[in-house]
Amino acid sequence: MAPRKRRILMSNGSKVPRDPLTDARIRFVRMITCLEQDPLQRLITITNDLSKNKAAQKEVLDMLMKSTEEKHNGDLSLLSIEYMSDAIRCVACNKEKQQSSTPVRMPKRHSTANTSMQAVRNTHRYETRSQVKQKKPFP
Repeated sequence: MAPRKRRILMSNGSKVPRDPLTDARIRFVRMITCLEQDPLQRLITITNDLSKNKAAQKEVLDMLMKSTEEKHNGDLSLLSIEYMSDAIRCVACNKEKQQSSTPVRMPKRHSTANTSMQAVRNTHRYETRSQVKQKKPFP
């Protein structure tokens, strides 16, 4: 008996509708990333006290609506305060990294793109013109 051929599933290009919770999460993170540093710090202080769960959630949503001046139709209230606090901390951490990071310097002589092992092994044998110029002649 011949083995069966596997059917390869191809995408037809249609988008699957997202559930409202996913939409709320995406919208919440997008709204937080647009905030400035001061309102973001206030949101962090509110979410640090998780003992008052519903009150903290309402405070976060109210402050977010005041600072972004966007209206929401209640979809953000689907999010838990734990998710909100995690998202706020992640966005704050990413903003700090963006402000404090220095750009990465690429090596001048060697590009990292597709070098063969032979080329990598032989790079130490040859000197660049600048290295030759820097060397002092023997006295």
